[in-house]
Amino acid sequence: MTTSRQVNLMATLRPKPDAVSRLKEVLLNLSNDVKKHESGCLSYQVWEYKTEDEAKAFVLVEK
Repeated sequence: MTTSRQVNLMATLRPKPDAVSRLKEVLLNLSNDVKKHESGCLSYQVWEYKTEDEAKAFVLVEK
């Protein structure tokens, strides 16, 4: 008997100010690649937000 388990992943990334643009580009490309090549992935989302100290940060959620 095999059981299937859903894996959920959440990560918060706080890049250095000079790396925000590059990280955003990489994350968006990664998101597109996951949707194309990982059929078992139900959802892959990337959010960009500002922290309390006005720094840019990203949250990734994969199901």
